[in-house]
Amino acid sequence: MIKLGRVKFRIKDFKCEVMGQSPEELYLQELREAKEVITLGDEGITASPNKATAACRFCWGTESTEENPCIVPCKCSGSVGFIHFECLKSWLATKLQRKESQYLVSLYWKTFECEICKQAYPYLFKTQR
Repeated sequence: MIKLGRVKFRIKDFKCEVMGQSPEELYLQELREAKEVITLGDEGITASPNKATAACRFCWGTESTEENPCIVPCKCSGSVGFIHFECLKSWLATKLQRKESQYLVSLYWKTFECEICKQAYPYLFKTQR
């Protein structure tokens, strides 16, 4: 069951083939619809001991890898703009509320948005790399 505001949706089964798409085609469509985000490398900002550098607002790390890019997922800028993808996932996991009954598991995020600028986080990210 998915609850969006006051509306609840109950999903019994999900099949891509019924929609005329294979799982691979659905994945490619999701990639096309994903929000492109700025990364630390895209900005041309590099770590330098002589000047202030952009860093992840959670772990303060300045590295950005292909597996764990330092991205700008919202409207925040400056010293709070960049977040490592893994740091964001960990933070969102702490916001997850799980309720279980005998026949139902409900997952809730009180807010799925930036706590500073209040912009909703996209469900899919893609980088230019």
